[in-house]
Amino acid sequence: MDFRVTENEEEAIHTAEEVTQLFGPDYWLSKYENREFPLEFWREITQRRLTGYITPRDAGGLGNSFLKFCLLVEKLAEGGAGFGLYSLISSNLTSVILQEHGGEEVRGVAEEIINYGVLVGLAITEEDSGSDVFAIKTTARKVEGGFILNGEKTFVNNIKHSTYYMVLAKTSSKQTGGRNRELTLFLLNTKREGVSFRELDKMGMDYTSLGVMRLDNVFVEDNMVIGDLGNGWKILTKALNADRIAYAALAVGVGKMALNIATEYAKDRVVFNRPIGSNQGVQFPLAEAWILLESAWTHVLKAAWLYDAGERTDVDACMVKYAATYAMFKSLKAAMTALGGHGYLRKFHVERLIRDGWILASGPISQELALAYVASRGLGLPRSF
Repeated sequence: MDFRVTENEEEAIHTAEEVTQLFGPDYWLSKYENREFPLEFWREITQRRLTGYITPRDAGGLGNSFLKFCLLVEKLAEGGAGFGLYSLISSNLTSVILQEHGGEEVRGVAEEIINYGVLVGLAITEEDSGSDVFAIKTTARKVEGGFILNGEKTFVNNIKHSTYYMVLAKTSSKQTGGRNRELTLFLLNTKREGVSFRELDKMGMDYTSLGVMRLDNVFVEDNMVIGDLGNGWKILTKALNADRIAYAALAVGVGKMALNIATEYAKDRVVFNRPIGSNQGVQFPLAEAWILLESAWTHVLKAAWLYDAGERTDVDACMVKYAATYAMFKSLKAAMTALGGHGYLRKFHVERLIRDGWILASGPISQELALAYVASRGLGLPRSF
């Protein structure tokens, strides 16, 4: 087993370093403080065609492996982008779904993502369903030429900048095992009559807008159905596993950024005539964080390799999302402790990473549900959810 990065994979690291030179931590802090979408960063990403990083070449993308994408995400996050990479992850996974499962019209939107940086969001979660996807109430009623959608989605991202959303809705009242599992994916233009948004105030990630999407008798044509009717959740499952792995890579990068800041500070900060980094009370938490981050990163690479190989990834995706998030939180806490009062200041960036990072406690799968899934599907214990 060779753990060395190949020359091809090294390209992802070089690309991330070039982008970081243009958009470092201070750029992201400025966007955060001004509550602005990182438009300049997004233009650079689009110009480099990183929005189609893992989309096959014959579909207009760069045709890179998912493992290489994780290398890119981790290094960009470590360089300062952190959770500002939400749109990059979302666009790559969305374009793959649209190319693999869409008709001509839908695939055309995938090309818009890659060529023009058009944002396509995901509208799955609802107020009363949470992680229980099959409990959603949004419906799609068949009419001549298409469907009429009604319902309300929450935790919908980029509501100020997205042109399209992939919306999950029930297309049948059929019950299987006491549950309605007939869920279908639709590609919805946000300009359609009956679509409205309400922004939500939130704890962090102020470079993106989060809100509620309401659908009141919204018409969607037949050719905007993604995949087969009733097959929406199956289509999403593979993408959501990749999503968890990609966010694990991001979490490792965020943890490393905080660790780098704290380590340099501990070397330079002198108290009582000695660097604070010479104290075990400072050293040990930082060392523990590094151990956990490196362990999680190794599992990220394994999970990404499994995805590229077409192997089962559901258990590994949950494991690595949990492990990377845990390691990130350990790193953020250790960094705040090492920085002392300075950690409370925005210019040191760690407080921003903490506020942003808390989203991984509950998404893209909660830490608790990840453990429950690993227990049942990995260890074979009785299902608890």
